[in-house]
Amino acid sequence: MNIPSLKISSNNKLLALFVLLGFYGCAQQQPSSQIPGLTPIPSVVLVVPHDTISLTLAEKNDIASLRMVLNVAGLRCSEISDSSLMESRPKGYNLMVVPYATAKMLDDSSTQIILNSVKLGNNLITDGQSTLALKLGVRFLPTSITTSKMRDSRFSPNTLYWTTPSEIIPFDDDALSDSTLAYDEVTKQPIALIGRYGKGRYISIATLFDPNTRQGTARFPFLVEWIEHDLGIARIAERA
Repeated sequence: MNIPSLKISSNNKLLALFVLLGFYGCAQQQPSSQIPGLTPIPSVVLVVPHDTISLTLAEKNDIASLRMVLNVAGLRCSEISDSSLMESRPKGYNLMVVPYATAKMLDDSSTQIILNSVKLGNNLITDGQSTLALKLGVRFLPTSITTSKMRDSRFSPNTLYWTTPSEIIPFDDDALSDSTLAYDEVTKQPIALIGRYGKGRYISIATLFDPNTRQGTARFPFLVEWIEHDLGIARIAERA
């Protein structure tokens, strides 16, 4: 990998190095300790499934899309396998991202490790209908809807169109004590929400974040803004 040379003053070389690390993707690394005098770069862990052979194309796209959005936001991102949660017991991260493909493979012990992390103050993003989402307190409707148009509750007054309509199971708004981030325009049913679990916060998306591309652009264009404004995790890069 060739990192472009930059003309940087000596006082800023260390900070520039950390910024560059944020742009060069999710690496196999543990969160580093904070250096006095420097604003810490948010540290994120993407929990990936140990079994990738059985994944569908939609699930592979979803993982790639979440990874892409984190990279675009300039968030320093580590990756660990769900099978290593018991051993590594990750800590010191600002955000854990658990895609549906991973969440569906979690055993009870691994699920509890993630829940305990959130309860102690970590932030979490997860998508799809899973045991992890249910244990966070999220409730889904018993029937599905077909979504092709949605609204974002925070950052756009306009209708957002999905190029590929999808059948999804929305959240049960009668049992909803959390804040809606996005909803289906026709039924008004919530399809993305933010809630609290113990001292931590989580974003739950009722369907796959983006099963159609590997760029994270097909469905929920304001995930970066949700991370920044609703989870309070500052990005170090601006989207074009």
